[in-house]
Amino acid sequence: MLAFAEAAKHFEVRFSDETYATARLAQIIGNYFGGTLSVGVGILRHLDCKNYDNGTYRISLEDNEIVLEQSPDGKKNWQRLDNAQIKKHPYWQKKEDREDILSDIISKNKAFFMANEAR
Repeated sequence: MLAFAEAAKHFEVRFSDETYATARLAQIIGNYFGGTLSVGVGILRHLDCKNYDNGTYRISLEDNEIVLEQSPDGKKNWQRLDNAQIKKHPYWQKKEDREDILSDIISKNKAFFMANEAR
């Protein structure tokens, strides 16, 4: 999730407008996966947050830095995640046969955000 949020920041998504930021983040995720996958967006209290997946994430900006929190049920027990620790995962590292995850997300979204890239 951090890589998608970092890509949104790269493309200057307005995090101050929650509905806009949510829609643009969903677009970035959908563009990255492509194909016919669907991306669901909804109000937290209506979502199935106990689905044995990776939990529910809350994304915000604090001093222009991404803050990522995770909850097992989307209601309580929010834990702030360590971005530096997340970035130690191998998919954040460039390899001979592939880009790092953030570069890959940005390249798959560049055409959709060209106006921001020209700045």
